[in-house]
Amino acid sequence: VLRKVSLQVFMTDYFQTLGLPRLPWLETEAINKQYLELSRLWHPDKFHTAEESEKQKAEEKYSEINQANQIISNHSSRIRHLLTLESNSPPSVVEQLPNEVMDLFMSVEKILKQFEGCIKEKESLTNPILKMGVVKRAMDLSDLAQSVLDNLSHYQSKLMTDLKALSAKWDQKNPSELLDSLEGIYRSLTHIEKWIQKLNEKKSVSSWQIDGIS
Repeated sequence: VLRKVSLQVFMTDYFQTLGLPRLPWLETEAINKQYLELSRLWHPDKFHTAEESEKQKAEEKYSEINQANQIISNHSSRIRHLLTLESNSPPSVVEQLPNEVMDLFMSVEKILKQFEGCIKEKESLTNPILKMGVVKRAMDLSDLAQSVLDNLSHYQSKLMTDLKALSAKWDQKNPSELLDSLEGIYRSLTHIEKWIQKLNEKKSVSSWQIDGIS
């Protein structure tokens, strides 16, 4: 199903592709159930003896179902898709973030810079004793990073609670205020997810780059 959006561009309604209601929050079990049923129905292997036109239709439908599942099963991409369908334009991620989210951002940036500093300092040293001191600081920094990750996860859980509450109101007749609230959740959630990924990646990379004194 295609919906008209801005600049005469048409996009697929992936909620309808999976036979799911167009809501900000969807249970994982419901998404998986629809995806598995449709995947079995349209799997290309079931059409190996069909006419070429039917084979092509099945392949296209199967590809669309997989694309829909990737978008709808992820919170951020599902919200972005919903906002685009409802507002006829994709949401922005560059608007002002809540103060609490900005505080988290400052904590993440500080730790990322400190991780990078430890790695560069260790690479510049040749004295094993001095290297050991850098490793000790990096280990302490990993503990601090985990604390920030815990704060990010806590805020992410809060956003999920807000998302569920918003979804419960979604059938109201005046959706403009709800769309504004949903876009605010989307912006915060997008940044939170990105920072969690960055911190986890930096912890993982740093663990072998700073481990040991050789």
